[in-house]
Amino acid sequence: MKLHIIQMILGDGPSALGFNTMAPAYDVALKTASKKYPNIFGNVSVTRVFIPGVFSTCDFSTGEIIPLLYRLLPDIRRKEFPVILSPDCITEVMVMADFAREVKIPLIASTATDPGAATGRYPTLLTWAAAPFRNIVDAVVQLCRRFSWTEFNLYCDDSAEQSPMPEVLCALILAVMRTNAVAVSVISRHFDSSSTVGGGTLRPALSAGKKHSVINVFASAPSAYPSVLADASALSMATGEYVFVLLPSSPNEQHRYIDWFNITNPAVTSMFPFAFALDFLRINWLAVSNEVAEMRSISFDKYNWTIRKDRDRNVQRLAAYESALMMAEVVKESWSGLSNMTAESFVRAFYGKRFQLPSGVVKISPTGLRVCNMEIKQFRVKNRSLEVVLLFEQEPARLTPINGSAILWQGPSFPPPSRPACRDVSGSYCSQTTDNTYTVLIIGMSAFACLVGFAVAARFIFRMRRRVIADKNWWILQGYLGLPRRQRAMSCRDLLGRVNPRAHKSLFTLGQNDSLSAPSDFLDSTITPRRVLNSSIFFWNNTPSSE
Repeated sequence: MKLHIIQMILGDGPSALGFNTMAPAYDVALKTASKKYPNIFGNVSVTRVFIPGVFSTCDFSTGEIIPLLYRLLPDIRRKEFPVILSPDCITEVMVMADFAREVKIPLIASTATDPGAATGRYPTLLTWAAAPFRNIVDAVVQLCRRFSWTEFNLYCDDSAEQSPMPEVLCALILAVMRTNAVAVSVISRHFDSSSTVGGGTLRPALSAGKKHSVINVFASAPSAYPSVLADASALSMATGEYVFVLLPSSPNEQHRYIDWFNITNPAVTSMFPFAFALDFLRINWLAVSNEVAEMRSISFDKYNWTIRKDRDRNVQRLAAYESALMMAEVVKESWSGLSNMTAESFVRAFYGKRFQLPSGVVKISPTGLRVCNMEIKQFRVKNRSLEVVLLFEQEPARLTPINGSAILWQGPSFPPPSRPACRDVSGSYCSQTTDNTYTVLIIGMSAFACLVGFAVAARFIFRMRRRVIADKNWWILQGYLGLPRRQRAMSCRDLLGRVNPRAHKSLFTLGQNDSLSAPSDFLDSTITPRRVLNSSIFFWNNTPSSE
């Protein structure tokens, strides 16, 4: 039995996950494995499938991989045990995973983050991101639940220097928040952290976000956040009414590596008490310094690309290196029976395992996910430190308070309600000091509008009723007799004789036994009139009145 390693990587050049920056990680890992297990990895076959090009989004590159997958079929059907290694986006990995399921090949994705991709539909897939974005999303969900936040603004960095990481993170947040299980209202707004034209693009987005929520979540690189906080300060948001949650969406940076407390701009430092920063657990970069240096050398010598010194600490490249090392461990343990193993049984051999790697201990969950907990930190200006106040645990997904480290809030009580304190008639945000004024104004205007509407409706109805009574011909019966068919209804003025005084005299001089000759079209020859008070109509009976 011979092991066949297939590397599939899309993109090159400045692509964050391109083959000239990610392939060196696999090369160093396989070199390490061949030294450690020469009988297995000394004669391994490797197929490298690299697709050149710079793709602005993960969706654009997904279609490129489909034709290449089927070109692999002749190599896959050789009498070897194949394993696919890929550091690509989850959208690309999902296409690969469908293919891997059908041809029965294990697929180890070192950057895929969606736990839903690891079960059910994809039984031969392992997702092992060292900084899984899904864990960031779950941490945000737990923050909303813990503090009863029902809405927040999501600000996504469209800078070309950050893409595609913020794009992937924002898309995942929106997808999760729109499910019925979460029920949190999210409005995404976009800005470009590298743009300074016209004062930048973030301030208009922040101004618009005030109308929706006081909770502001940002997806960008940690190095971009000082300017983000400065823009928020310029909009008078350092009041304690607003909360800022800074997410790490860069493979090269963590908040702990930013020199926050040497920033002298007061606009930035004034925002520190109201900001939370999320970080993954610390990586022992010193323990892998030699491997990192070798990756940089291979990238330059073999792939004609220079990895910048400030991007040595790339957690995704480290994850690719570690995924190949973990694969080597399981292959060694299963070597004697590898020829009889299916792709699914090989994948299940990783479930629940614990690996001691140079950078630290890596745990694989019972469902095949790499366990990566997160720290929620708050800026401590007095101590000049980022202090961990909550710990997000992946298994199970929950937030755990840190003993002796409470959230300190300079402003109204924490947590603030996620909805703005008030909104004026046009929907704009108003501060708490104007709550009563706006409330009284809105109530007064509403009451006045109701009164005016009622008065207009009443006058309209009155006029319509008078028009109906005045213009209609009536036949009103009591017993067998009634008014003539063509008799126009008489008004009070008519009845009082102001139009016809003789009628007034004759009508009111009739006695109990007097009779009145009716018109020829009446149904009876003799009738007695009855006067109905407060009415414009007379009724006749064919019997004498008892009054």
